[in-house]
Amino acid sequence: MLKRMMLIAVVATSLSSAAVAQTEPPPVETMDCAAMQAELASAGQRMNSQLDPEFAREAQAMQQEMQAAQRRGVAAGVGSSIACSLPGAGAACMATQQAQMAQAQRNAAQHQERMDAQMERLDRSMQGIDQQRMMALTQRFETMNCQTPN
Repeated sequence: MLKRMMLIAVVATSLSSAAVAQTEPPPVETMDCAAMQAELASAGQRMNSQLDPEFAREAQAMQQEMQAAQRRGVAAGVGSSIACSLPGAGAACMATQQAQMAQAQRNAAQHQERMDAQMERLDRSMQGIDQQRMMALTQRFETMNCQTPN
């Protein structure tokens, strides 16, 4: 009876040790390209599943606003350089430029708030992901010149 209990204890201990060993990921420096690719892809899928849908909507809105502002800026730049080159228009041009700078400062503060909110959404999507390990995997992946599948 004692031998049987010892055998059960030994088997249970080895099984629990094997289960623990399976849950710990292998050291990064021992991994090949395929294993690194699989772990990085898994982390990416997890991050994507945890990402707030508002992140994509806000990113797209911010990109569209930036493109529209660039188009307006180019058109305004051409128009103002022509208008400001006219004799006697200097004071009006300076007033317009000052107003534009003030508006740009207000927009910058609002833009920073939006960027901070985006960073918070991104940080929340990485909960439970070992970021240091992901960075180490990425560095090793690049150092080994591993290829990503197309």
